[in-house]
Amino acid sequence: MPPADSTAQSVPGAARHSPSLIDSIPTPAYACDAAGRITDFNERAATLWGRRPKLNDSADRYCGALALLAPDGTPLPHACSPAAVALAEGRPCEGREAVVVRPDGTRRTVLYHVEPMHDEQGTVRGANAVLVDVTEREETQRAARAALLDIEASFRGFFDSVAVGAVQVNSEGRIISANDRFCGITGYSREELLTMTPFDLDPPEDRWTDLERVKSALADPAGTYHAEKRYLRKDGTYVWVHVAANILRDASGRPVQTAAIVLDISERKRAEQALQEADRMKDDFLATLAHELRNPLAPLTSAADLLRHADHGEVGWCREVVDRQVRHLTRLIDDLLDVSRITRDKLELRKARITLADVIRGAVEASRPMLERCEQTLKADLPAEPVLLDGDAVRLTQVFTNLLTNAAKFTRSAGTIRIVAQPEGAGIEVRVIDSGIGIAKEELGRVFEKFYQSPHRGERFLGGLGIGLSLVRKLVELHGGSIEARSAGIGHGSEFVVRLPVAKAEARAVTRRSADSERDGARRILIVDDNVDGADTLGRLLRVMGHEAVTVYDGQAALRRTDDFEPDIVFLDLGMAGMDGFEVCRCLRERLRRSARIVALTGWGRKEDVARTRQAGFDAHLVKPADRAALERLLTETAPLPGAGAAA
Repeated sequence: MPPADSTAQSVPGAARHSPSLIDSIPTPAYACDAAGRITDFNERAATLWGRRPKLNDSADRYCGALALLAPDGTPLPHACSPAAVALAEGRPCEGREAVVVRPDGTRRTVLYHVEPMHDEQGTVRGANAVLVDVTEREETQRAARAALLDIEASFRGFFDSVAVGAVQVNSEGRIISANDRFCGITGYSREELLTMTPFDLDPPEDRWTDLERVKSALADPAGTYHAEKRYLRKDGTYVWVHVAANILRDASGRPVQTAAIVLDISERKRAEQALQEADRMKDDFLATLAHELRNPLAPLTSAADLLRHADHGEVGWCREVVDRQVRHLTRLIDDLLDVSRITRDKLELRKARITLADVIRGAVEASRPMLERCEQTLKADLPAEPVLLDGDAVRLTQVFTNLLTNAAKFTRSAGTIRIVAQPEGAGIEVRVIDSGIGIAKEELGRVFEKFYQSPHRGERFLGGLGIGLSLVRKLVELHGGSIEARSAGIGHGSEFVVRLPVAKAEARAVTRRSADSERDGARRILIVDDNVDGADTLGRLLRVMGHEAVTVYDGQAALRRTDDFEPDIVFLDLGMAGMDGFEVCRCLRERLRRSARIVALTGWGRKEDVARTRQAGFDAHLVKPADRAALERLLTETAPLPGAGAAA
């Protein structure tokens, strides 16, 4: 696995800790006790910090970084860090930004999401923290600001040149002179301008404001007029201009003429708007990140607490919850950290054949803490026969989780929430019905708007960013469905109706055949990865799936083992010490039979990373952490990818 940066090759500090639950979290994460002493951290956190702090050591409290800075660059004491604040206040600290200073002097900007842990008496006994590296986003914004300063500097030079608009206006307010540049700015000919007044260039909605500015300038003895304003050009388009004018007076002080220079500042305005949009998208990003990370973190925290005191019967349940929520968290981070995808307002769905019952079951599990906290009784009425969907299980689970938690938050007292599904034409209609405060008639058309907050709140309303329902509508529409809000008014409860297309019967048959084919034939698989735990875990999973799997931990061992094992498939890590995966791949191509396949095993999953491994001769590209479904899909493929393995 290639390192995220230079520190990933060798992070100095304490010896590697034993594998734990926190190691499975796919982003930097750590835990600390009530005194702030670090009790656990994963390798991603060590890489981010550039060091490994000592565990349970008072010298390393609240954060494993050498030093922290506030976003403005001022020192941030560890005792004032987000983890310290969360422990002191006993409540989550989400979306706080800080700058990590590494031992080598490099810096990384991160977002903190800290969740305190309480015992049965409500006493804080520690905290879990998840960090998100957003350095690239900050660098992009700094570049945008620098570009804006460059644009402003160039326009100042342009202002001082002769290539600016110039216009004269007489005492009656008529234009009496205009240069070529002013004609170009306004789109009118000189002859046309000489029949007009400056107010004729104002958009109708701006004219009153401009008239007040002119009156103020006339009343001012200095007689100056400065404004950034819009002109309505002859072709109907708008242009932003900076106007600087002097009012010339006669000996008695009466205005006789106005001379003005006019500068086209449209480019600067566009740059300012782009920067404002970037700031707005930053807020959207932080809000979405905080909103979506809470759902998987809550059951993970509960499962971790249960495992500390679990009997044998609960361990299996905890394992399933941790597995499901870690996969959920991985998907959320994959989507939310792709800032370009968010700014373009695009989300990529990962569709598969799923059942509505599984989706509803996952939503109920994720929303159960909120339902119990708000004293809500949930009743479900689903069709007896399985309802198959071609959809993204994580995103559809998110849809119904948001609807269920919304229903709970907007209910003043103990109540009932019903979720009812029934066929409708070629699809399925799912209704989430609550006995809450309801929705005013005038609000029904606005509840799905991003950031819209209803003025009507339940007494137990727990806050929110106004993004949940807008995300729900977008996700439903991306699945080819629709959503509708219904209510008889305030005090009469609410109903949200989700309509989704169901999977076609012939597609379901193909899916069954595909599932059957996955069970046919065991493969001989060689796993090459210098992460011993990662290699051994993958080997155990493949053996459980019925395959013969052998693990080695470096490139030379892989070459030696290949001769006697003769694998059908090789899972090959890219970032190994000594011989990296690319070099091992080249050597294996000379030893393996033509039908054998080599699969890149890596944490890098961008399009350019896939293209690089394809060009290097790999047959497939597998992104860590790989779940069982991804492995089964890959193992059912028999033909190499086009253009891959040509050297075999």
